[in-house]
Amino acid sequence: VMLHPVLCLEQSNEAFYVRLDEAAVVDWLARNGVPLSETDRPSLGGRLIEAYPPVAFSRFLDEFRRERTMSRLAYPYVYTLLHTFAHHLICVSASMSGLDVGSFGEHIFVPDLALVVYRRGMTMDLGNLSSMWRDRSDPATGNEVLDRMVAPESLRCGSESVCTHHGGACPDCILIPETACLTRNELLSRSVLSG
Repeated sequence: VMLHPVLCLEQSNEAFYVRLDEAAVVDWLARNGVPLSETDRPSLGGRLIEAYPPVAFSRFLDEFRRERTMSRLAYPYVYTLLHTFAHHLICVSASMSGLDVGSFGEHIFVPDLALVVYRRGMTMDLGNLSSMWRDRSDPATGNEVLDRMVAPESLRCGSESVCTHHGGACPDCILIPETACLTRNELLSRSVLSG
């Protein structure tokens, strides 16, 4: 029996886990003309796994980016939606928590329609995210973090470039440092947040 050591670092941390509503995502795909595979799988996640693109996603999505004739497939659209939403949550959280945008990390779980945004590293500011959420919540008025996530000015590109209306992202928008992004800021589109 060969043993392979797995090196890891245990740390205390905090994160936001967000799961999108499946019916809303199915409706969004239909409105964008993205066909879903007809299978016996009842869940969107099962259909996404079965219809995984013939051009596989690498860690940095290079093959997908180079493919010019890629048809509208549900998996890349859902990935772009989740990835853009994660960056939007990172930017809003950074502006409200006092943490730097580069101090966040992300994980995308496409079949689950979910994402995790977390604080990277082990620094003395543990608690910033939870205190931001707690301090900006009021039973009578709601949560300021969520309000800012859907505020019209938050959904627009800061430079009013083509990002808002034609897709994409720019440095004044939802791009984060490439060291904090799983995919070097690939497959992001500001338009998915409002379209």
